[in-house]
Amino acid sequence: METMPILLKVLAENLDNIIRSNLRPLLLASMF
Repeated sequence: METMPILLKVLAENLDNIIRSNLRPLLLASMF
């Protein structure tokens, strides 16, 4: 059962990267 926290951590990091890569263009687009 020790693999679950690792999987959750990896998922959280992937989500964070996806959100950042998606938000950055949106923020840049909303500035112009």
